[in-house]
Amino acid sequence: MRDLLAEEGGLRPRDVVDVLEAQELELSNGRPLTRDEWTKIWARDRRWNGDFNNGPRRRFFTIQAQLLELTGHEITWASPDGRLELHFAVPELVQLMAPYRERAYALSEKDALREQKCRSLYQHRSFRISDLKRKFKTSAQKVTQELKAMRVTMRPARRARVEEDRDEETVKAALEEFDAGAPVSYVAWILRCSRPTARAFLERHGRSPPRAEPPGVPGRPDPRSCALLATFV
Repeated sequence: MRDLLAEEGGLRPRDVVDVLEAQELELSNGRPLTRDEWTKIWARDRRWNGDFNNGPRRRFFTIQAQLLELTGHEITWASPDGRLELHFAVPELVQLMAPYRERAYALSEKDALREQKCRSLYQHRSFRISDLKRKFKTSAQKVTQELKAMRVTMRPARRARVEEDRDEETVKAALEEFDAGAPVSYVAWILRCSRPTARAFLERHGRSPPRAEPPGVPGRPDPRSCALLATFV
């Protein structure tokens, strides 16, 4: 049998903990779990308040498929008289999963602390997704998925401003040329950017660039321009 908690292809530690707790509850009650009982186990500490079909149901079938692939045994379900019954305490699975108890709880607690820290850094210290990706050595996609799963309100992506990547002389020259009557295309050439980016740059600096330029306006300024001379020489 493959390792149930393997990093590649294994179950998530939290899922193993959930199944172990479901098995304990089923054995103590002497009957399969109801969907409300499984939902209560699954939703603990997950900041979730939806209906059964919106999370616990999907996770049940995902765990069922993973356990079948890893162990050859599966948790089952039935619906007698319209009542959903979930059977976790399959004797073979109870025996196979018992040795994973201590390790699964330790890893699950570690993951919970990591998620809490990730949420705190994003919400209260304004860490960016890229910062969290490097800090936790994972992908930006996974960080985003985890934050969304924790119901964290995502901040809109911050777009870099062109002046942040240009030296002070270039920025000053672009503004002087526009004030002297240069069109937006001249400013775009100075800043080495597109016209929409140049227009946004000017608006941020209190200018009012026209939304459109007259036809025939060249795309480059005269390189002999006094304002540009110090920049490009």
